[in-house]
Amino acid sequence: MLNHIGTQTIETGNLFIRRFKKQDIKDAFNNWVTEKEVVKFLSCPVHSSIEVTASVITDWIQCYEKHDFYQWAIVPKDYKKAIGTISIMNIQNTPKRCEIGYCIGKDYWGKGYTTEALKAVIHYALFDINFNRVEAMFYPLYKNSGKVMSKAGMQYEGLFRKYAEDNSDKIIYSILQQDLFNKNIKQEFIKTPIYSDSVIELRCSNHVPANTAKKHLPYYVFSIKVIQQNSIVGVIHLRLGFNEGIYYCGHIGYLVDDKYQNKGYATRACLLIKELAKQHGYKNLLITNNPENIASRKVCEKIGADFIRVVELPVYNELRKQGESFKCIYQWQI
Repeated sequence: MLNHIGTQTIETGNLFIRRFKKQDIKDAFNNWVTEKEVVKFLSCPVHSSIEVTASVITDWIQCYEKHDFYQWAIVPKDYKKAIGTISIMNIQNTPKRCEIGYCIGKDYWGKGYTTEALKAVIHYALFDINFNRVEAMFYPLYKNSGKVMSKAGMQYEGLFRKYAEDNSDKIIYSILQQDLFNKNIKQEFIKTPIYSDSVIELRCSNHVPANTAKKHLPYYVFSIKVIQQNSIVGVIHLRLGFNEGIYYCGHIGYLVDDKYQNKGYATRACLLIKELAKQHGYKNLLITNNPENIASRKVCEKIGADFIRVVELPVYNELRKQGESFKCIYQWQI
């Protein structure tokens, strides 16, 4: 069942993806709706006047009352003005499927904004709304859009001949819940070696079984030992499977004692445990942390994880009940 929640603000590393406001009319007119190179690949024509733009955006604003309407402005945090738009459209309840469309002003091409926005809206669609499949299409001439889709984790599916209203071909990409959230990975524990590099080693200290009543998934516990000092400096967990709780707490969790922090041990531990994750069938791992936990966020950056968005924890979530409010969601393609 779809969980329609309407157009809510999404925060990423560089963007606010938010509802349109009347103040955005001028920026939309100046930044993209009058640019032929931007709109020629869309179904809408170039706006001939700012009155046309005002009419379109006013209609969108009125539609925000509907819980199944999704139309965002893409706003860089440093620029603070709308530079494009992204939407969820062509919604189908059975099967649970939708399409994402987007465009961005030519002056902002090549800066990664579109990919960043697309990744975040894909998470919003697959997790928050509970779509099973998300599609995106483009005309074959617009090859850069295909690159954006690929970078966002979508897969090429094929060319639809004479598909568009103007009888043109279109190329389709898609992504499924199972592609992103690894719902079918192996949940049985396996025998693990000592994982080691030149500085640390990981030894499995516990296999924690699933707790069905609390909806806790099974997980490994590894101690982090500094080889030269022969000292245990922290722990790292690898959780097996996916559910709502995992989205907020992550597949990987790590903790390093205060006096051993900022020495790269957590980063090394994540890189070592990646091999075990692959054995269980993972292709993507989620890592979460509090927005103010700069050290943990730096670990995610160092291992190459993508910062997807900031999410507010639901009121019923265990972490929310413990006093936490927000989580940064990182996705690590391994």
